[in-house]
Amino acid sequence: MNLSREPLVKSTGLAGTVVLFLNAVLALLVVMGWVDLSDRQMAAWTLVIDLGVSLVVMGIGVWVGRGQVTPLSDPRDNEGNALI
Repeated sequence: MNLSREPLVKSTGLAGTVVLFLNAVLALLVVMGWVDLSDRQMAAWTLVIDLGVSLVVMGIGVWVGRGQVTPLSDPRDNEGNALI
């Protein structure tokens, strides 16, 4: 099974990439002193980013990706011919 072609697996990787980027930007803002956050605030914002982005990106991935997956109950090709 080639997982690189699975649309639902792709959305998981995208969510991880977006979360990593946003957390890195937040950490950079704090380290540079442009944003003043305590350790608790930093942990809270990190959690918000992790959960929020993961749910949104994976939700969109599932919503969009389901259309790219062949249904098992009545599989058909692009022309509408039954595959079984």
